[in-house]
Amino acid sequence: MVIVMRPDSSPEDVKRVEQKLRARGLQVFLSNGNGKTVLGVAGDTKSVDVRDYQLLPGVSEVVRISVPFKLASRAFQPESTVIRVKNAVIGGGEVALMAGPCTVESESQTMDAAEKVAAAGAKVLRGGAFKPRSSPYSFQGLGEEGLRILKEAGDRHGLAVISEVMDVSQISMMLPYVDIFQVGARNMQNFTLLRELGRTRTPVLVKRGLAATIEEWLMSAEYVMSGGNHEVMLCERGIRTFETYTRNTLDISAIPVVHKLSHLPVIVDPSHAIGIRAKVPPLAMAAVAAGADGLLIEVHPDPERALCDGAQSLFPEQFAELVSKLRIIAPAIGRTIPPARATP
Repeated sequence: MVIVMRPDSSPEDVKRVEQKLRARGLQVFLSNGNGKTVLGVAGDTKSVDVRDYQLLPGVSEVVRISVPFKLASRAFQPESTVIRVKNAVIGGGEVALMAGPCTVESESQTMDAAEKVAAAGAKVLRGGAFKPRSSPYSFQGLGEEGLRILKEAGDRHGLAVISEVMDVSQISMMLPYVDIFQVGARNMQNFTLLRELGRTRTPVLVKRGLAATIEEWLMSAEYVMSGGNHEVMLCERGIRTFETYTRNTLDISAIPVVHKLSHLPVIVDPSHAIGIRAKVPPLAMAAVAAGADGLLIEVHPDPERALCDGAQSLFPEQFAELVSKLRIIAPAIGRTIPPARATP
């Protein structure tokens, strides 16, 4: 349920409505934007008589939301969420570019990658310090030392840092190093982890699960938001289908569908979606054309020697060429791509 206040409503009017809702044991979340205050109501609202609230001073309208994701719904917040992280703006007119190696392997590798992606126009450096691998014998990441390297590379080149968190126990340790927490596809329904991330005020990127529906994906975002952290972005990274030629199947249709249902930014990871280096650029261009708010792309200085996902990682020059093409595509849909820049 959503209660929309009139533009001329007073803080006392809002507080009165909020207190009445909380007295019924309901959760209340405030949203203020474009001069309008909206109260999102979660809990057992079926027995609530909307007339009891429509008549309260300052109330404009009361709307029942049929979808289970209340806070992520456009009914709760009609305007799109914009998340600002250092120099990056995610969800605005500029398509956010997040790029870097699948995993932090060494200081020289990460510094090299950071320099190259920053020069091409990226504003967020990606890199894994903890890697959820299918085999327990595969490289699992450098842990906190990897995070230290990642942050140092980000700071040196003016980039925000995103890295995957795998467990509740890692959150406090990662907080000093990362600007965005990434929740991987395998953890999309790790509700304990999502709840704890909701208690932080660090932006969270939630990847779509391997076989998750759009509603299940949005409900995972709802878990984070229900804890008070509304700086959430969604990442389409391909879903598992019957096709075996590619690593996954990128659901391009999810971009406009989610934009219709939710105000949260939609990021696309073409690297994990396709798993084939030469096919990453076409998917990235298609994603931008379909309205993606950002791209999460794997870039490695020497992909053929990468310890993780080298086959889907772009060479730095391939990434720079892709970004140049995106600068031609983005204006056609009213978006922009960050300009190339000289690095320090």
